[in-house]
Amino acid sequence: MTYTNLRRALPAVLGIVALGLLAGCSDAPVTPGELGRLQQVAASCPADATAHHQTRVDVSGSGERSGLSSTTRQVVSDAIERTAICGGGTYSLVVFSAGTAHTASVFESTLTLQGATENARLRRMPALLEETLEQIDQAYPDAVATLTDGSTDVVAQLSGAAEFAAQVTLGGGGEQVVAVTIRTDGIGTAGAGSLPTSITTSQAVAAADAITVPDLSAVDQLTFSGIGRVSSGTAPSTAYVEALKAFYQRLGERTGAGSVLVVTEHLEGR
Repeated sequence: MTYTNLRRALPAVLGIVALGLLAGCSDAPVTPGELGRLQQVAASCPADATAHHQTRVDVSGSGERSGLSSTTRQVVSDAIERTAICGGGTYSLVVFSAGTAHTASVFESTLTLQGATENARLRRMPALLEETLEQIDQAYPDAVATLTDGSTDVVAQLSGAAEFAAQVTLGGGGEQVVAVTIRTDGIGTAGAGSLPTSITTSQAVAAADAITVPDLSAVDQLTFSGIGRVSSGTAPSTAYVEALKAFYQRLGERTGAGSVLVVTEHLEGR
């Protein structure tokens, strides 16, 4: 993944629990193949910068309410790894349903790998990932239980993304890069993003142009992941999925984010 528009500053964020000591205490065996993969992640990191990532997961449907699906778990794992390896910034996981008031934080922490050399730090990545996922699995059910409204407002999540970016880039020094992934099928049933199934691609773009969006110029990579992939029921038509993709692409571009990616399938490592 290429990051652009590097942002400055990372303050001490109140209420965040650093997991770096956990990673420094355990050094699980790492196969040469796994170490090689982690070295590739490290090689792709922006130079002399700290990466931060927030994943916002749509739990309005049945697919994610009982726990992270296998694909979403991979999305989260990739983000955790990149955050820890690329400078040790903040990782945040939020679940959402109907709108800005219908969100719940599952996890937020700075992720730091201890070690005198890059390989020493990378060898501690599996232990840090395992510990982080365990904490997420423990907190996830209670967070989801607070969201009782079954409708979906994806557009409203852009405001939460703006808040996260402002939080991790405020004050201090050093280059910062911010990525936000919104994991959802993209089918809004509440708010401005409710699109009829008969909508065309051009109409979807026009609908995105009519929506007031927050400033996400502090976000270097904005990803809408899972668009058109429903957890149950009849799959949407190809034409509707293409319209949804066009809608979110245009919506993301209008926020001023450095790069916008809209995908149905998650690409491992992205």
